[in-house]
Amino acid sequence: MRSLKLHISTILLAVGLVSQSSAEMSVELNYLSSYSTGFYNAGGAEIASYDPETQRVFLTGAADNAVTIVDISNPDSPELVTMIDLDAYGAGVNSVTVKNGIVAAAVEASPKTDPGMVVFFNRLVTSSTPLESAHSPTW
Repeated sequence: MRSLKLHISTILLAVGLVSQSSAEMSVELNYLSSYSTGFYNAGGAEIASYDPETQRVFLTGAADNAVTIVDISNPDSPELVTMIDLDAYGAGVNSVTVKNGIVAAAVEASPKTDPGMVVFFNRLVTSSTPLESAHSPTW
């Protein structure tokens, strides 16, 4: 696995409803933990998408052309699962989302005005399918 260049500080929060009355409803946030690559000031998480089936967060970052996958099944101790290197598909990942077991990453070309790619993976990252997109794809 290549070294992580990006600094991710993803704060996991617990949301608790303090009051049941809609007129008085408030939200209380409690810090649980954070995840960091250890590379302070090298970049940060830009887009995060959560998969409830695997209890994993899929993250894009400013410093790497990769999707970082973090297991948060134990919210007190988030753990790196792997990174999906997207260099083969373009110059920079713009977005990531996960739904119904499919992960989609939008990757821009170089130059940005050329068509980019949307790369689809299964949630376990055992297969991929790239599709050409408009320039600088995102959602």
